[in-house]
Amino acid sequence: MRGILLACAASFGAASFAHAQVIQPPIAQPPACTSKQIPGYMTSWAGQPGAKDHSELRSLTKGTHLACFAFGADGSDPACSITTDSSGHYTVPSHDSIRIPRDDNVTLTCKGKNPTCCEMQMTPDDAPLKKGDTKPQPEPQLGIVR
Repeated sequence: MRGILLACAASFGAASFAHAQVIQPPIAQPPACTSKQIPGYMTSWAGQPGAKDHSELRSLTKGTHLACFAFGADGSDPACSITTDSSGHYTVPSHDSIRIPRDDNVTLTCKGKNPTCCEMQMTPDDAPLKKGDTKPQPEPQLGIVR
């Protein structure tokens, strides 16, 4: 009798799993771009309905850690585009980071299919610069590893 009950329970459990629906979480929508200044962030956007394109300029100190968060139109691969007065131009993919090699003026613009918006989190970091710090790289604090 015990074997019959176990067999019934096993077949019932398998049948209920076969008919179970998989519920997908809602697809996250990119946050709306805002013209408000966010403490600790540089912001930029392009192609937003009803808003002029915006880029931001800041004076930053050597070693400042910049983490990119970029959002773009479907099918695009948005990125943060930063230009410095003395170090040149860098394209930092979303969820990657870079450190500024020297005290400099930094301009942030968005790169990608419009509409785009991007934010760069600015974190002062007085630790010595290591080889590779001044090149875009995956952001380990965000758990992103390539």
